[in-house]
Formats: sequence, C-alpha cells, structure tokens
Amino acid sequence: MAIAVTQPVQKTNQVKEFFDRPQTYLTPRQFDIAVRSETVREFAGDIVHPRVLDIGCGDGALSLPLLNEQSHITLLDLSANMLSRASSRVPAGLKANVRIIQGDFMTADVGHEAYDLVICVGVLAHVDSLFDFMAKVASVVKPGGRIILQITDSAHFLSRALGIYEVLLNLVKPRTYSLNRLTRPQVLGIARANHLQLIAAFRYGLPLPGLTRVFSQETLHKMVRVLFGTAAANRNACFGTESVLLFRRH
Repeated sequence: MAIAVTQPVQKTNQVKEFFDRPQTYLTPRQFDIAVRSETVREFAGDIVHPRVLDIGCGDGALSLPLLNEQSHITLLDLSANMLSRASSRVPAGLKANVRIIQGDFMTADVGHEAYDLVICVGVLAHVDSLFDFMAKVASVVKPGGRIILQITDSAHFLSRALGIYEVLLNLVKPRTYSLNRLTRPQVLGIARANHLQLIAAFRYGLPLPGLTRVFSQETLHKMVRVLFGTAAANRNACFGTESVLLFRRH
C-alpha cells in the first residue's frame, strides 16, 4: 500500500516532474544503473540487512536484489510512476516485506535509527539542503549500520571540462532546473560531521557525451567495467568523476 507524504514546494516539484517520465531517465542510463546496482550488491556483501531504506528508489533496480525472506525494504520516491515500476518488480511471495512511500524523504516519517542499510544513489544532486539531508540520512540508520551514497564530483578535472560543454548545451536547450554541484571533499566532510566513517569507495567515469547514442547499453557497461573495474578491484580511479561511497555510522 502506497503512503502519500505532503511535500514542500522548492525544488521538489521540478524533480518529481522530471522523474515522473521514467523512460526519459531510465532508457539512456541502463548501463549506469547496472553499474550502480552491481556496486550496491558488492558493498552489501553476503550480510543480511533486516531493514533497508532506498531513498529515491527509482524502479527498484538497486535495492530489490537485496530482498529476501529475512529482509524488509522501504522504497521511497517522489514519482508515483517510478514506484509503480518498482512495485511490479517485487516477487509475489515477498510483497509483505516491502513498504512503499511516495513523497519527499525530508518530510517522510521513516523512523529514527530504524534501518541497518540506507541506499541513497542519484539523489544528492537534487536536494534542497545537502547538510540537512545528510543529517537526516544519518539519523535513520542504526549505530553500526551502513549507508551507500553516490555523488558526481564537480571539482574533478574532467567534470570541469565537461562543464564547458554543459554550459554551451544549456544555451541551446536550457535545463528546467539546476543540479547541485557537489564535491567529494564536501560530502566527506559533512559525513564526518554526522559520525559517518568511510569504509569503501568505487570511483568510475561515464562515457563522453554522444557515445550513448552510438553504442548499445551493453557495450557502454562493458566500457565502464574495462576501464574502471569493480568495487573490489577499482582501477583508474583518478579518472572517475562518479563515486559510490560506503559509510558506517558510529
């Protein structure tokens, strides 16, 4: 049963409007979603996480592979269409182990120190206040629990170079809203302030603009793996603008 949560205006409505068209986001990014999903599974390991929260869950590709009879997953997203896709992926015999919340994480009642694992991938670029958001993320994890975050490092030299391309592209096709420009040191600093210890990281890069129209999603996925390896054997990390970070809460 979906639970509707009252949402503040600000950036939320713009984000919801974009992600309510799932194909716009999912179709050209299947290779990246696969990389992120595989990394989440690597970080989760063989440990059973009884209670999992997936913030900005999308179609559930990242967290639902962790679902089993011993685990309960809360799927939270602004988009009803994304949640519908995620719900359709839940095995019939495990539907009682999944809670679905449509709404903004900052106003959702998800409990205090309620989760063993929190997944927050592809979300930080869209939040209103990074500090407030991460403080709440830290508050919903049990002491000793784990958090998986993802960021695009805007301070990376490749990000700065691509920023010029994005400025020119924006002149032709203006964005409806601006993504947050985050840096890895910035996020790590806020994490430390909230008693989160970095215990693992996977850094990788995305294909250059335009290649997603030339190569298949399978080929793009292979490119990322060939160049950057896996979380267990990360290579060429210095060229990675994308970071998937695993934290433990003190």
